Amino acid sequence: MPHLGFLEWLNAAMNMSENPLILGFLFFVIADIVTGYAKSWTTGKINSSIGRKGLIKHSTVIFCVVLFYPWFDILNLNAFGISILTAWLIDYILSVVENLGVLGLRLPKWITSKLAKLNSDLDEKPIDFKKGDDKK
Repeated sequence: MPHLGFLEWLNAAMNMSENPLILGFLFFVIADIVTGYAKSWTTGKINSSIGRKGLIKHSTVIFCVVLFYPWFDILNLNAFGISILTAWLIDYILSVVENLGVLGLRLPKWITSKLAKLNSDLDEKPIDFKKGDDKK
């Protein structure tokens, strides 16, 4: 069992800045915030309480990633951490695509259909951790 001290967590947390999955996740969180505000401005549905709830949600998700992802790394549970982060990343990508659609910027159909299928696969198909994969 690895040592689980603060310095180990801090070292793993500092290494997160080199992880492309983390960087992509942060990029899409910021993109979701920006496109969400642009969408509310464009549609005329600006609401401070909705915006505040969104910022609290985004902040909580980022806080959870920063707090827990290093522990998954220290405990050699990388696959679990990557799975959770990938699910959140896909959710944020879909939200950005949806916001861009409302703003009138359409992505090619092959991109949106692949993202929608991936999201539905994640929602509908539970992963069997005993088998070690999620194949049908």
